[in-house]
Formats: sequence, C-alpha cells, structure tokens
Amino acid sequence: MMIANLILAWLNFSVSLEGPVWLLLAAVLLSTLFSYFIYKQTTPPANRFVRSFLFVLRSLALILVLIMLFHPILHIRHTLRQKPDIAVFIDDSRSMQIRDGNVQRSDVVNKILAEPVWQNLQGQYSLHFFPFSNNLDTTFTLDRADRLNYNGDGTDIALALEKGKSRLLKGFYTTAVLISDGIYNMGENPEFLAQRYGVPVHTVGVGDPAAKKDVMVSQVITNDVVYAKNRVPVDVTISQNGFVGKKVQVFLKQGKKVVDRQIVKLTAADQNIHVRFYYEAEKPGFQKFQVQVPVQQGEFTEKNNKRNFVVKVLESKMKILLLAGEPSFDYKFMKRALLADENVDLITYVQKKGGGSYEKEKLSALLQHDFHLFIFLSFPKWPVPPPLTNFLHEKLMVQKKPLFYIQGGNSNLSLLRPYAKILPFSMKIRSGNPREVVVDPTLPGEESPIVMLSDDRLQNRKNWNDLPPIFTFITNYQPFADSDVLLQIQPALSKLPVSDRYKKPILISRQLDEQKSLAFLGQGFWRWDFMMWGVGKDNNLYLTFLKRAVRWLITREISRQVRFSTDKLVYRSGNQVYVQAQVYTEDYRPVEEAEVKLQVIHGKEKQEFSLEAIGNGKYLTQFRVFQGGDYHFRGEAKRGDTFFGADSGKFSVGEYEIEFQQTRMNERLLRKIARLSGGKYFTPDNINDLQNELPDKIREKVQISEINLWNKWLILCLFLLLLSIEWFIRRRKGML
Repeated sequence: MMIANLILAWLNFSVSLEGPVWLLLAAVLLSTLFSYFIYKQTTPPANRFVRSFLFVLRSLALILVLIMLFHPILHIRHTLRQKPDIAVFIDDSRSMQIRDGNVQRSDVVNKILAEPVWQNLQGQYSLHFFPFSNNLDTTFTLDRADRLNYNGDGTDIALALEKGKSRLLKGFYTTAVLISDGIYNMGENPEFLAQRYGVPVHTVGVGDPAAKKDVMVSQVITNDVVYAKNRVPVDVTISQNGFVGKKVQVFLKQGKKVVDRQIVKLTAADQNIHVRFYYEAEKPGFQKFQVQVPVQQGEFTEKNNKRNFVVKVLESKMKILLLAGEPSFDYKFMKRALLADENVDLITYVQKKGGGSYEKEKLSALLQHDFHLFIFLSFPKWPVPPPLTNFLHEKLMVQKKPLFYIQGGNSNLSLLRPYAKILPFSMKIRSGNPREVVVDPTLPGEESPIVMLSDDRLQNRKNWNDLPPIFTFITNYQPFADSDVLLQIQPALSKLPVSDRYKKPILISRQLDEQKSLAFLGQGFWRWDFMMWGVGKDNNLYLTFLKRAVRWLITREISRQVRFSTDKLVYRSGNQVYVQAQVYTEDYRPVEEAEVKLQVIHGKEKQEFSLEAIGNGKYLTQFRVFQGGDYHFRGEAKRGDTFFGADSGKFSVGEYEIEFQQTRMNERLLRKIARLSGGKYFTPDNINDLQNELPDKIREKVQISEINLWNKWLILCLFLLLLSIEWFIRRRKGML
C-alpha cells in the first residue's frame, strides 16, 4: 500500500575503508610493479598481447586481495520522493438514508465522491478512502463507490479516525477529510480526539442542521429481570420538535395487545416528557414489549416513534434466609433493602447472646421453608442450635444451595468451619486489625454482572471508587484458586502504600460444580447507602449491587465441563457483549491452553469468534450487537484431539433505531472537529476548494544501506576466477 506512494529520485554510492588510503595506494602500486616484473619477460617467450592480458589478471587479483584486507564497506544512499497520504472518511451509517427536503443524504455523499477534486488530487497525493459506521472498511476504492450501502448500525467517528491514522502511520500521513452528518452515537467524543489527532481534519457537512418536525421515544428504563405476576414499572422519555401543545397517546404493547396507555401533552422542544407505564408479566421466559407513539401528520420520520425492549421473566419470588450474628447497621440496611424488593420473600434470624434469636417466628416454623438463598451476616457469632445446624448442613452441604457470606464485625470464624468447603476463601486466618479502605473493581470484576453496574467501564470504576470507605482486615483471607476476586482494596485511595500486597480481596465469588458462593470480606457497607445521601447522591449502587449479587447466586448452573455465559441477558443496540467460557477436565480441574470457539446466530447471520485465555480455565471474547431480536450462541472447547464439550445459550437485544435518535446534521460538532485539529469546514457546494487547503510539498525520504564487501562470497569467486583464467592461459602456453 505504501510502495505506490514512493518515487525513486536518485541513488548515490560511496565506499569506506578501514586504514589509511595512502597505505592502500602504495600496496596497489607495489603489487602492480610486481605483476609487471613477472610478465616483462616469460619462459617460453609470449607475444605482447598475452603478456599484457596476464599482467592485468594478476594485478586485478592482487589489488582485490589488498582492498579486502582494508574491510571495504559499500554505502548506498536512496533518495525517495514521497507523496502525502490523505485519508477520506465516508459516513456509511443508516443516518445517511435521512431525507432533507427532497434530497437523501446518501445521494449527496455520492455526488461529493463524483466531484473532480478527487481526480485532480490523485497525481500529487496518495488518497485512501475509508467508509465507516460502527467500524472501518479498509478495502474500499473510489472506483467501487457502488459498494456503499449506507446501512451501518451505529456511528463511531473517533474509532474511524484512530484506525485510519494507525493504518497510515508508517507513510506520510498529512491530512484527513471527514464526510459525515456529524451524528455519532458510539465511542469517544470526537472533539477530544481532534485536539490530539496530530493532522488537520477537514470536515464536509452532509444534511440540514435545522431541527426536524418529529416525535421520538428517546429512552426506556425498566428492569431486565422480573418475576411473573408482579407489577413492573416502565419509565419512558418522549422528546419532540414542532408539535408544542399537542396531545398524543403513548402505548405500551406486547405484540398486538395494548398493555397500558397514557395521554401526554407535548411541551417545548428543549423539555423531555416523562411517562410511567406498568405491566404484569404472566409467563416465565423472555418477553418483548414495545413503547409506541402514533405517527403524527407532517412528522419527519416514523423510525424513532417506537422502541422495543426485552425482559427475562422468572417464575416466582426469591425466598431468602438472612442469618445475622447480632443486630447492626449492616443488618438493618440490608434487611430494609431486601424487603423493599417486591421480588424477594425475606425471613430473618438474628442470634442472641446465650442462645435463641430476636425473631418472633419460632425456629421450628423457620425450618419448614425451602429457601433459594442463605445469607450469613456476621454469622455465626454464637453457637447455633442443633436443629438449625442440621438444617443448614442439609441445605448448603447436601442440596448445594447458594451462600452469601458477609464478614461483618464480629464473626466467630471457628463456628464457620463446618461450611469451609463451600466458601470462596481459605479458613487459614491470621490476626490483623480492621482498616478503612476504598474498593476497586478487578479485571474479572469488570466481566461480572455483580460488579459491572454501568456499560461504561471507566464510569463503573469511578462509581466504586467514589463510595464511602468500609472496614476490612488487611492481612486475612486467601481466595481459592478456583475463585474470582471481583473487588479489591484500592491502596492509593485507602491511604495505604501503593503496592500489590495491599490489593487484598473484598468481594470473592466461587462456582463449585452447581453451587455458588459469594463472600464480602468487610464491614460497614451500610455506609454505601446512608452516607451517599449526605453528599447529594443516592443509594442506587448499593441497591443494584445487592440485587445483582442475589440474582447471580440464585441462578443455578448445570454442572458440566464446558460452560459459556454472557455478562447480561438483555442488551441495548450498540452494547458490548462479553462472553466467558469455563473449561474443566472430567474431575473438574481447570483446562489451560484450550482452543475455544464460539458461534453467534441471529436470523440468517452467523459470526464466529475465538476466545482468549484469561487464566484458571477461563476464556473471554467480546463483540458489539446492533440489530434487535434474539441471539443464539453455541461454543465448544478442545485441546489437540481431546474434546472437552460444548454449551449453548441465548441473549436478547432490544430493538430500536439508534441511527434515528438524532436526525439533524450536527454542524456544530463538525466545525469544532475542524477547528480543534487545524482543519476547515466545507459544504458539498464548495468541496472543490479542498485542494487549496492541502499541503503541496512532497517529502524526500532518504534511505541509507551498507554492504560489507570483504566477507561476500561473490568477491571470493571473482578472485578465484581471475587466478583460474591466469593459470589456464599459462598452462596452455607452457609457461613456468
């Protein structure tokens, strides 16, 4: 790709020697005199031509040997003229299908590409055309402009600019041209990239910057996982332009059935209208719903008038037994959070010193329940009654129910030993003092639905770091090899030495066969609720964390050698999907260096991925999803001729037109990208003026190469050839 950009201007040759040149010249002179003396007279006598020819052969052979003794090096200087590289980025997303008046934006782009400016630039510049939407196409050429289909889901301008730059970095990259409507809905804000891009970005605006007459469902917020027969809220945001004061109906539908409806009055264009719907899912499984606003007369587009979402409906409420060693703030806040969740049926048991509990319900009645999850909060602190001990042993050790252990302030770890086999950490406890610490997600934590509470990884980390500090024992607890540390101490924010030895675990998960366990090795996490209100925030992260932890624990996995799972069950268009695989031998030892493949199927489309090892028998891959609907996946693992097994599953993507959430050209962004990068903003009408803004210089690129002549076999061959010819002639003439 770069070769066509280089033109050879001239070559220079020079030779360097080790040692003084005068010494070489003296030696050459002596060797020449010696050759002359040898062939001044010969026996038998030869004619003058033969003697002269033999003299030349002998002289050349001796001179060649003398030169090689001085280690000659041949220097070759290539001077190349390099044409400037210009990258032309072409927006190939679905927003190019928008019509501004009677003109479709894709037609405007095609007209721009047909302008003579590109042909005029071909001789002096090396042009590279890159269509882009959610990714960059590097195979496009201008003579195949019919390959542009303007059907990409999502627009990532920053990614396109970065990938184009990295592709041309080894050349003479001087200028970028961005042809777009400026509507980006994925990736980094291109304004930030423009400041550090390093070359001017000239932007060409496509579309009308005026606001369109439109009504749009701009946001839908609801639970991804719900329980059957429960009343579930759906919060919807409606935005509009050009319909101020008009009353419209907004529908919540499941298939053709209207589940709920609201009449709303459209307010000013800069004000969003918020509507709350309710639905009650009847059957377990994936359920699809749609929020819809009827198309209004004169509306610009109907593609953003509806928005689909998918929820997973579970069969019944979660029955949880919360066992606490003593009353505490952690117990009070956790109990309140769990009781507020209408999907949870909570029963509590708080120990008393000397035996018994604070609960009114008799222990015999408690033992009649079949719980989905057991939570130990500073439990056990006191000896446990035998009936309860037997009950917990049956449920946890035999039936393999999940366990959520929370250290709290006063756990009696010796009483916890009967459950050591199912905990995710070693019971070899050393003494230590509690320290106030701030938590930080680990890499496995960022792939876990328990800790990854935001789609943005940087924001998710910031959310955890901003939580009030909790208390933990720095020197205690060693995770098992088959456990995952999801949260750890952040030493710098915890006023500890910045060292890996202080990155002690706070949240550890473990999945042993079919049983799951989770351990929170801290106390005082009630602060994540109460103290957040004091800084003008809320307890949303605390509540979400508890809900995610409970759901992960209760979701039971079938015991098998190969397991594939996604980080979520339901995604939005444009989201990143993380798929993790776990591979085990028949005796459930982790398998390293396996070949793990994944196939994702959506309708008639199939994609294949290879998963990368992340340690301890775990493998990971990631990809983006754009089209709404159900996705099915199947994965398998093998190593050499050994096949470990296969697994399958599915996830869903809510359907909505990401490319039609903004319909007017973002002229402000395009102008700012040009200004910040040192470029200029153009319209389709003055695109031919682009050549006046481009650099007209051709860079001269000098390449110097060195060749050691003294150790080349060709030189030896030449020396032997000269001596061989001399010897052959002397033989034929019968010379002594």
